[in-house]
Amino acid sequence: MRAGLKFSGGEKITIGGGEALWLYINRVKVVDWVRSKWGPYTCFLIDLADLADGGPLQPQQGTISATGDCENLAPSDVSATLELEVILLLISLYKKNP
Repeated sequence: MRAGLKFSGGEKITIGGGEALWLYINRVKVVDWVRSKWGPYTCFLIDLADLADGGPLQPQQGTISATGDCENLAPSDVSATLELEVILLLISLYKKNP
């Protein structure tokens, strides 16, 4: 699956389930995880707000609950440094007087 978003500084991405998970942001691998045969279903929460301040990205790793929520979050073993640009679009609408 491929998805896109406009970075405004506060987005959060949650992924989970399945046998293997990979997440790339700006062509940088942020999550690379393969489920062990008997392990629980794992999820990851990626908070992009850290990147707005120029800090490193530290995904949180947890488990998927019976209700489908990503719970028991703790810092994962992976961190990445990315450069994302906050884009503000200002549109000026005016009516020209005749």
